[in-house]
Amino acid sequence: MAADALGRIGRFGPAALLEMSVRYPGARWGKRVPLVADLMDPRAESAMETRCRLSLVLRGLPRPELQYRVCDELGDHVAWLDMAYPSARVGVEFEGEHHQGTPTFRNDLTRYNRLAALGWTVMRASAADVLRNPDRFAAQVRAVLRRGDG
Repeated sequence: MAADALGRIGRFGPAALLEMSVRYPGARWGKRVPLVADLMDPRAESAMETRCRLSLVLRGLPRPELQYRVCDELGDHVAWLDMAYPSARVGVEFEGEHHQGTPTFRNDLTRYNRLAALGWTVMRASAADVLRNPDRFAAQVRAVLRRGDG
């Protein structure tokens, strides 16, 4: 999560992270650095998006595209998805509780309907899905991806 955030502000990337592990070979965290460097993605826009993505990837799902732009058949912008599997037309959105009851939430409903009309399935993850039920949520996303492939 911190690696994604540092990458997002443009001051830190996988190479810098790997360089630190070489510079401090005896560090307690050193063995984890290659995995963290491999998994980091500065396109993540929040810590919970990162947690959601890592939860899926570490459970064997393919890496999703982050901040994926969906356009309609005329090329007009429809939505940005937190995470997407474009070939299967599956999106994953992390929904923080701050969205509920706000104009953002109402706009999201319209956006999800437009995405559905274009053949997209959007899986919506809550904090409970990511933190308490990650295996179940990953299984649900996997099932939708399989359905989209066939």
